[in-house]
Amino acid sequence: MEETFNSRYEFDLDPFQNKAVTSLSKGGSVLVVAPTGSGKTVVAEYGMFRALTGGGKAFYTTPLKALSNQKFRDFRAQYGPQGVGLLTGDNSINSSAPLVVMTTEVLRNMIYEASPLLDQLSLVVLDECHYIHDTYRGAVWEEIIINLPTSVKLVALSATVSNAGELGEWMDQVRGNMDVLVTTLRPVPLRFYYFVGNTLARLSSHGLPGQISDYYKAARRSEGGGRRGGRRKLRLRPWRTDVIKRLDKAKMLPAIYFIFSRVGCEAAVDNCLIDGLDLTSPQEKNRIRRFVDERVSGIDQGDLECLGFSSWRGNLMAGFAAHHAGVIPIFKQIVEELFSSCDIKVIFATETLSLGINMPARTVVIESLTKYSGVEHRVLNAGEFTQLSGRAGRRGIDSVGNAVILYQRDYPLDVVRSLAKSEASPVVSSFQVSYNMAINLLAVMDEEKAVRILNLSFAQFAADKEVLVLEQRTEALEEQRDRMLSEATCADGGNAVSYQVMFQSSKRLRKKLSRLRREKKKGKTDDTMRAMKPGDVFEWVSTSQRRRVAVVRRAKGKSGGVSLTVVDGSGRFRKASLRNTLEPPRVLGSVKSDLISSPSKKARRKAMSLISRMEAGESKEAEEVKKDSQELKLVEELEEELGRLREHVCHECEHRKRCSEVAKKVIKERRALKKISRKIKDSKGIASRDFKKVLGVLESLGYLEAGRINDRGRLLCKIYNECDLLLVEVIRQGVLDGLDPEELASLCSWFVYKSRGKNQDSRRRVTRKSGEEFPTSQLYQAYLKIEGIHEKIESLENSKQVKILGTIDIGFGFLCYRWATGEELGSLLEAFPDRSPGDMVRSMKQVIDLLRQLEEAAEDESLSARLRDGTRLTYRGVVAFDSLAAYE
Repeated sequence: MEETFNSRYEFDLDPFQNKAVTSLSKGGSVLVVAPTGSGKTVVAEYGMFRALTGGGKAFYTTPLKALSNQKFRDFRAQYGPQGVGLLTGDNSINSSAPLVVMTTEVLRNMIYEASPLLDQLSLVVLDECHYIHDTYRGAVWEEIIINLPTSVKLVALSATVSNAGELGEWMDQVRGNMDVLVTTLRPVPLRFYYFVGNTLARLSSHGLPGQISDYYKAARRSEGGGRRGGRRKLRLRPWRTDVIKRLDKAKMLPAIYFIFSRVGCEAAVDNCLIDGLDLTSPQEKNRIRRFVDERVSGIDQGDLECLGFSSWRGNLMAGFAAHHAGVIPIFKQIVEELFSSCDIKVIFATETLSLGINMPARTVVIESLTKYSGVEHRVLNAGEFTQLSGRAGRRGIDSVGNAVILYQRDYPLDVVRSLAKSEASPVVSSFQVSYNMAINLLAVMDEEKAVRILNLSFAQFAADKEVLVLEQRTEALEEQRDRMLSEATCADGGNAVSYQVMFQSSKRLRKKLSRLRREKKKGKTDDTMRAMKPGDVFEWVSTSQRRRVAVVRRAKGKSGGVSLTVVDGSGRFRKASLRNTLEPPRVLGSVKSDLISSPSKKARRKAMSLISRMEAGESKEAEEVKKDSQELKLVEELEEELGRLREHVCHECEHRKRCSEVAKKVIKERRALKKISRKIKDSKGIASRDFKKVLGVLESLGYLEAGRINDRGRLLCKIYNECDLLLVEVIRQGVLDGLDPEELASLCSWFVYKSRGKNQDSRRRVTRKSGEEFPTSQLYQAYLKIEGIHEKIESLENSKQVKILGTIDIGFGFLCYRWATGEELGSLLEAFPDRSPGDMVRSMKQVIDLLRQLEEAAEDESLSARLRDGTRLTYRGVVAFDSLAAYE
């Protein structure tokens, strides 16, 4: 079988590919970690070939719909129209085929639903398996690996896993017979370049390349702005079009130019247009025009016009394009295919292009090492940098790949160099028990078995490994503690550890008492200053123990206290700072304020001499701040502790100092042991603890009866959404009753849409004073009911120490409603200019997916029919257009 498979390729398999093929031939599973473009898919193809030849079925799963669509087209060309199917939230094509490509969530759902499509399944490919660490979706991969029958073999693929051994060890423990194959050898070597000003130079292992160093010096000499002495100021950061021209001249195109901003990608295209950049030949222009026109022939001309089709196609014909989530899917796909065929030469793309889609280039350009994470701007991590640079170098076409990093003002060259050398980040589990997961487990097994299943998670595996390390450390610390304890105990019974415990206790009490007295003194100082008025004479003792006297000229209240302008002993005006005093200030008396307001310094000095005589007749005793019950209690505790300390046998011992040092170490080891013990306790049964808390919420809401799911629970089994429980409660409590299809579509958008960037505030709780944010009053009333339900579930979660329910976002609701009512694309884009066409299409498809879920789950025929109509009204125009429609 191996010889038959190998004959399909014109090249010999690499060592890691041969080892993987051998493992699969012996009936095992494999985890393959290898650089992008090294041929990991060959291993998957052998696994699928073996499964299909043996009369079984194979599933190829990916985390991205776009990648699934691409794999579907690739495998369809290889296996024929009837041999390949596709299952995503958007498409269901030939689902009973022997080889089916799907998104990972679809397979997870099929497992829970015990789909008949799983019959005769022999192999599952988990492409981009490092998604296990994805905060929001990573649990899906773990659910599949744990719950998929062990008779089904796995081929797990990734380019960015530094802890492949640990991940493979877990998969072997869960499923058995899992081989890990790791290679760092790139089939196409990668060269790193640094671009500064007009200088492109190889990134050396140390120091600045000579050309760059010279340019730096020249740029510094020219600093100061504009022209100086006839010399133009040199730029360290090259213009985008200059970078492209330089790469074109150096024969380094085609290139993917990464810009971590949609606006930046579009601006880069405009830059090329303004600079008259033209990278294609007449023959290529004609080929691009014919290809594009054929692919969009099914889209309404009016829609194409409002999408700016003519200028977009003109840019493609000139050889450049933008690629990001704001571009509609068919346009992105056209860009990908034209780039893969080398007809267009430069793509300005966000980092999403680096995730999975097979689009290698001769060169990648990384404009910035900083990206916005959704919360803050941060430097790229090693895994992200590896994903980006890994796109450089096409196997069988290029002898070398090029990664060009532009000048980074905020990061020294050492940071750039370290990223180029660094390994990918380790994969860590993001496993979390959801309501849907818990209820689906209980649908097919009892609670005890479900707990055993959850304890197989990668999160628990990692925690258990850590527990072993911690237990070994505990043993070593205990031995060390016991040895030191014997050193700190005298033959006559003196125990330096107990003495040190008392000593530290007295030290803490002293600090506490000192802090309390400082706070009381500050309070007394503040109160005195607030009561002062012009003419008041006061004294205070500074930290240098000098007594000072002054008279208030002006008292002004301000945030956090009072600001005093005073006349000091020399007759000068100044601001009084009473922050550092040994005692609170004491008012001695008062004088007429006009005496100290005279513009004559001589007059003010005369006034101060009168004040001095008044002061001489006053008591010099500082007013004592009255002790309160809290201070008296602390003083009593401290005296008792000091008494016990003096009575301790170690107090007068000549070896006390030496033993105290050992005792401190014993106490430190005890604290470390206590901390480790707490960590061990927290690490045991992580997933099962969360599971039981989730069950507590479900039981309180009536989804379980005697540990078994009921009709309400079976409804929850069918809903896959981060607000799954809220959605079921919305259905159950009749919130959807009476809503028309357009309103249902709008309401569903609240559960799938996530605002981006500055618009994230629309995830807020909408004010209940106005319904302006809603297209109909019925939707406003529905929102108020949903908010009430959400608050009750949140309150219940808090009582059960659970926090997994998502939030709703109304930010897309108005647009979705108007689209469902038949409004044209052009008028919607004008009414909502901050909504990009790509975002709109993607969000609409998510709405359609949820409408279909609810339709399938709804038991009321009227509601089911209205949900179906909502899907029909929403699934039109550019939303309905799909380049895969011809395959259905």
